[in-house]
Amino acid sequence: MADVLHGFSYSKSASRYRSDATGRFVARTQITDLLDTQTAKLEARLGNLATAAHEGKLSPAYFAEQMRTELRRGHLQNRALGAGGWDKLTPADFGSVGRRLRDDYARVANLARGIKDGTVTLPQALNRVQGYAGAARVQFYEADEKARQDAATSKGMVLLMIRDLGATEHCRSCVNYYGQGFQLQHYLPGQNSECSTHCRCGLRYKEVPAADVDTWIGKRG
Repeated sequence: MADVLHGFSYSKSASRYRSDATGRFVARTQITDLLDTQTAKLEARLGNLATAAHEGKLSPAYFAEQMRTELRRGHLQNRALGAGGWDKLTPADFGSVGRRLRDDYARVANLARGIKDGTVTLPQALNRVQGYAGAARVQFYEADEKARQDAATSKGMVLLMIRDLGATEHCRSCVNYYGQGFQLQHYLPGQNSECSTHCRCGLRYKEVPAADVDTWIGKRG
């Protein structure tokens, strides 16, 4: 499938989706809301698998296999959403997804063993799968930032970014990132923060001329 959103296309220069029917750009909040919906659904599916495995309804091997399938689908889906469509994914994108999935697959194997031998409680398992869904969420921001950097560079502009605090309780790291205002580079949500892949924050971007960068650094407006 060429388009990650049916009825919408992606403008590479604007780094935004637009409606094929109206030609109007889609608000970024609609895309991030979709990302959060996808993340919540993935977390729910993983949680259902973990619950079934903990109750003995799934064998450890089948549980691990289904977890890997769901994670692979979630990572790729989020990567495509951030990149602008399935047809925008490059070998580098697939390589990045593959490297992160290898780490997650190892964690899934450890979780399956922990559930089997009784060393991982159900609340612990559910907390872990929430983090797995969050790791898949990071794929969107990696691809989205790359697309926006490329678009800004092609226009001779500089891309600045600021942390957007999500509608949830925040760790000190995320609050600190927000307090830094616009910067040339920010850690992506889910990276290098106390909440780790449980992070549900976002990023906002602004393209500015090189001569205006210093006036924007540190601003939060």
